[in-house]
Amino acid sequence: GYFITRGMCQTDDAMLRLNYSTFVKHSIEKLLSAGLLAPKIKVIGQDILSNGADTCKSPSIYILFTTYVHTC
Repeated sequence: GYFITRGMCQTDDAMLRLNYSTFVKHSIEKLLSAGLLAPKIKVIGQDILSNGADTCKSPSIYILFTTYVHTC
């Protein structure tokens, strides 16, 4: 079986491996050690109703959160 979810990110590269936190890296290692595959990410396009991305050229981190009403 598998799960599918739709996430919204400010930039196309926000979910790249180079941006993973220590927690995300640890969680993916646990998936792999349990014999499961790492998540697959597919960018399907821009959401015209979402906010634009921060224009900072070299952000040190990304913060993803939800209020279950908004996603940012």
